Amino acid sequence: MKGQTFIIMAIIIIVLMVMLKSGLNLSKILENKRYMESGFERIEFQSIRSEMIKTMQICYSQWNISTCLDEFFRFSKQSLKARAIDLNGYLVKSTYSYPETTSRLNVSVFNGLGSEMDTLNLTLGTSTQTFKSISDSSAIETSFSVSTNTNYTLTVFYNTSSENKTEAVTIPVVSGKGKFITFFDLRMVSSRGEQRDKFTETVNLP
Repeated sequence: MKGQTFIIMAIIIIVLMVMLKSGLNLSKILENKRYMESGFERIEFQSIRSEMIKTMQICYSQWNISTCLDEFFRFSKQSLKARAIDLNGYLVKSTYSYPETTSRLNVSVFNGLGSEMDTLNLTLGTSTQTFKSISDSSAIETSFSVSTNTNYTLTVFYNTSSENKTEAVTIPVVSGKGKFITFFDLRMVSSRGEQRDKFTETVNLP
């Protein structure tokens, strides 16, 4: 990520020098600089998104995937913070291994919203679990009983001091197949704008 930063800064400097030689006025230069920086941030956001997916693929055979994702989120958040860019959001990670008739669905929610989750409700079927006061950059873990060959909907509700959100995550439980399923809600915010994406990725467990 540091290498990308140096490349971006070098390009900005070169373009600014060309603009100065072309005789553009200062306001036009600043406007173009802001536009370019916004474009670079979109590229950087997509890079972080891709690295999140790669982290799942790399970690599943060697380390705990959930812990890897949490640590990568924290690292990315700290790296961007040094450049006055906020990376916020949350991760909903669910996993089950080789169910035959019934299984335990393990669920972990990582809070990276930048503020405390006052309340977090997780609902699967008729079962609801409630958690209180989940601090920023921390995670909770729980589990549910599930049957095989069923598509479940995990409903996630949270509230903070500034927002209330509900999200539905589809979890297909298939007999004889283990899966690690992660829902991502990522937001990158700076003075130049906001990048945001919601997506779900699945890793088949060996």
